[in-house]
Amino acid sequence: MLSMQAKYCDYLEKVENELKILDLHSETTQSFKFDEFKEAIINKELTIPVVGAFSAGKSSFINSFLGKDYLSVNITPETAIATELRYSADEKIEAIASSGSPTTYEITEMASVISKSEQFKFIRLYLNNANLKSIAPLILVDMPGLNSPMDLHNRAIIEYIEKGVYYLVLTSIEEGTLTRSMVRQLLDIKEFGKDFSFFLSKTNLRSEKEVEEIKQNLLEQINDYLEMSKEIVSIDDNGGDNLRKLLDKIDPDELIENIFANPLKDQFFTISDSINTAISSFSKTKNENEESLQILESSLNNLIDEKKRLIQETTDQYTNINVDLIVEKIGRKLLDNADELANKALSSDQDELKNTISEIVRHAVIYEMKKIVDNFSDEIVNKFAIKIKEINSETSDFIIPDLWVDKIADSAKKIANYTDSSIKKIIEDRKGRSDTGNMYKTITTALSILSNVLNPVLELVIVFLPNVINMLFKNSNEQRQKEAVKSKIMTEVIPGIKSNVRNNIPPVMKEQLTSIIDNIGSRFEEAITVRKEAVAEAQKKLEKENTDINAQISNYKNALSNINTLANNLIFKIEGA
Repeated sequence: MLSMQAKYCDYLEKVENELKILDLHSETTQSFKFDEFKEAIINKELTIPVVGAFSAGKSSFINSFLGKDYLSVNITPETAIATELRYSADEKIEAIASSGSPTTYEITEMASVISKSEQFKFIRLYLNNANLKSIAPLILVDMPGLNSPMDLHNRAIIEYIEKGVYYLVLTSIEEGTLTRSMVRQLLDIKEFGKDFSFFLSKTNLRSEKEVEEIKQNLLEQINDYLEMSKEIVSIDDNGGDNLRKLLDKIDPDELIENIFANPLKDQFFTISDSINTAISSFSKTKNENEESLQILESSLNNLIDEKKRLIQETTDQYTNINVDLIVEKIGRKLLDNADELANKALSSDQDELKNTISEIVRHAVIYEMKKIVDNFSDEIVNKFAIKIKEINSETSDFIIPDLWVDKIADSAKKIANYTDSSIKKIIEDRKGRSDTGNMYKTITTALSILSNVLNPVLELVIVFLPNVINMLFKNSNEQRQKEAVKSKIMTEVIPGIKSNVRNNIPPVMKEQLTSIIDNIGSRFEEAITVRKEAVAEAQKKLEKENTDINAQISNYKNALSNINTLANNLIFKIEGA
């Protein structure tokens, strides 16, 4: 276990112990999700996809690091599949089907597994390799080349857009430039806040002067297209040492912190608010607490009604608007690249043309869906916050203070735009278990929303493309001039793709927008429920005979002080706390 994983788990244990002293009801402690957090933190894997064109030398690069040729360098684009490299004393292969179920093979059956790559999402290659062991929990992934068949490449992109925490990008010296395909890949990586390192491979094939000239050209392209500066590392046919040095610079503890710090801060806010609410309730009369409970219960019911209203009245309207945004974005991106598509068509390579169209569509959907999730989530959060503040205007500021509403709104926005699926996956995995109690709704992240829309869009394109591409190649002898092909792309192919997406995506979009409303509403409901439980818990203790109110208040304040110190030292990093 990493140092930061151990620290976070220790922090959660200590906070949980502080709450146990208060003898809280089990429903209250379940609200704080200690088990889910610990399980997510302990099991978090840090996946490092290695991306590049099929001929960029990714497999050779990884083999050099491993010190042995585990990955075949003779795989064709048609059989390429994302391959996770994991340490294990018992060597084996696990091929993961679309359902997520694994099939185990002997390590000697690698060629057979690769030949059936279309049957799997990805494979896990478990190797008894000291170099893999030394980088754990970092997991290298040999990704299909950018020029692999679009179904294999899209499958890998969708799988690892959520799982990837850092990327290694290779461009061959033979390419000498950033291809449009690579630019789109890098923009997708950047869109979701993921970082990458850039390698120029096969530099032994060019003179030192040529290598420096190409590196300078690449630096300028990265700056122009991505508006960022990057170091370019030159590697020859033995790049393992370069990879080892880079991996040594990646701080897994920092990655863990980036993933879990904000969710833990939100959890701390929920806990501290619950304790403060209870402390205030100890100082109130039974009638005052009952009034608070009634107001909170009324607020909860109003929130539930508001959620139903938004789902019923808003999703149809927003579905049509957002589907149109995606369709128009796809159309504009395809039109912007009409020259490139025409050149691909003139090369008579149908597969390459299909791949390029699929890439452009993928990039357009990623870009537009990120904006849709951000904007729609903010708007829904604000609607819920306004609804609660309307109730608050008629009540005591203690019961539902505006500052508290704003804090919950901020938390809900973070959850809606959270770019890691760890906690979401753990909660999904725990659903249905008899020991989970009152499990809270699954967190829906920006990336999972994207995946749920992107996947069906790309599937539609894959199914639809053969028909529209055939239109370009039909009577090819009459259509060899670029302008004629470009015109056909603009007037028939692009409108056909847009129409196909517009006709088939609305149900998927509506489902995802409904999910956003449901999850954001549930975050507010959860926060009010925690506050309501705190008031009820305090009143229950007040009603017990021989209750020492001052002692109860002192215990709660002491627990809150200890939890504040724990949080300040670790998740807020306040010096001297």
